[in-house]
Amino acid sequence: MRLFILSLLISLLTPALPFAQQSKTQLPAPPPLLSAAALCGKGTFLISLSGTSIGRETFEVKCVEGGGFSGNAKTDIKLPGATIDLQTTIELDKAAVPSKVTLKGMMMSAAMDETLVFKDGTATSTDNGKSRDMPYANGASFVMSNVPYTFMLAAARYDAARGGVQTFPIFPNLSAQMERIGRDEVQPTGAAVPPKPTAFDRYTLQLGPVTLLLWADMQGRIVLISLPLQNYISVREEYASFVEPLHATLGKTMKHLKPDYSAPPDAPFTAEEVKIKVKDFELAGTLLLPKTGTRPCPAVITSTGSGQQTRDEPVIKDYKIFRQIAEHLAARGIAVLRVDDRGVGDSTGLGTLDKATTFDYADDVRAQVAYLRTRREIDADKIAIVGHSEGGVIAPLVAADDPKLAAIVLLAGTGKRGDEVLLYQMNRPLELNAAMSEEEKAKGRAENQQILR
Repeated sequence: MRLFILSLLISLLTPALPFAQQSKTQLPAPPPLLSAAALCGKGTFLISLSGTSIGRETFEVKCVEGGGFSGNAKTDIKLPGATIDLQTTIELDKAAVPSKVTLKGMMMSAAMDETLVFKDGTATSTDNGKSRDMPYANGASFVMSNVPYTFMLAAARYDAARGGVQTFPIFPNLSAQMERIGRDEVQPTGAAVPPKPTAFDRYTLQLGPVTLLLWADMQGRIVLISLPLQNYISVREEYASFVEPLHATLGKTMKHLKPDYSAPPDAPFTAEEVKIKVKDFELAGTLLLPKTGTRPCPAVITSTGSGQQTRDEPVIKDYKIFRQIAEHLAARGIAVLRVDDRGVGDSTGLGTLDKATTFDYADDVRAQVAYLRTRREIDADKIAIVGHSEGGVIAPLVAADDPKLAAIVLLAGTGKRGDEVLLYQMNRPLELNAAMSEEEKAKGRAENQQILR
């Protein structure tokens, strides 16, 4: 089933963001998010990443006689290595709970033709003529990364009049938490004569460890969807001039818009922000240097796992694997350099991702090694690489042609060929699904083998 093995734009490794709130007693009453005015009609979302336009989505939601909604959208996104040309339809009841979803077109350069029918806790998926059933939380909403209007329809589940934190399930096994946290009155940019401020209600929508920000206009329409840590924005076309002023309000309400990479108070090391040139882009990172001990000191470079990770590699919410390793080592006299992967965080190089392979990421690590060898504080003969997952493949690649490296450490590195690793990862959810029969699992394994081919 292709829907659940796609490489998604919004990574579930993105850490949740803590938010400060306006006092609820100060907030005016909000318009409902579940209404004909909020949902029904045509629109266009403009989609951007790090300030660069990557595509658009045109959609229409119709109010169905007797209650309920019917939506359809055409999503066109062009990212390096991730072209999407997808037509989707969604049928929902009057509570915005979906009963049927169809997806047809191209996703990540692969053909997609899938229908999902939801009924009584069982979802029936028909993918290119093949059907299978799976359990899910009854009453779950459906969202799909890179398809903004699905988030708009899911957000309609929130009872704005009741307010507070509200929870509802997301297909197949996620839980969403949503809350109204403020009202912003801003003026659009680019107007010759500043108009009167326009009001928007601001919401947080948390999906697992991912926190999105949503703004709704005074009709209750979701007009802006933002994932701040990845600089991802979807905005309704008519509200494009409000993106900058609305984002400017974040500094007043978010405790940490960006991760704080500074050293903890009284730490036995310093934290220096660095930029490392790699071909025609830069890697941004943090270099921890021990305050005491021998000089020059030994050093470690961290290499992240697959997918574009920020320097801390936050594998699970509140667990930043490389930050903990870095601070532990720096407190014991070992310098540590960790960087944002190319194309994410503060690093540039987004345009290189369409052709970048593990060998290219090995070049990024080689650039980091070369950088450390220019630092007087670092012993050029005592540099090691700590690689996690794909980083556990990269570290040996770098070490193979650099005899001066002192050591490599592999954390969950691979011991098998890449195709074997991928097939194992694809099949693992089948093996752990107690609700599936052996026949269903065998069918799923065969499908995964065909997809891998």
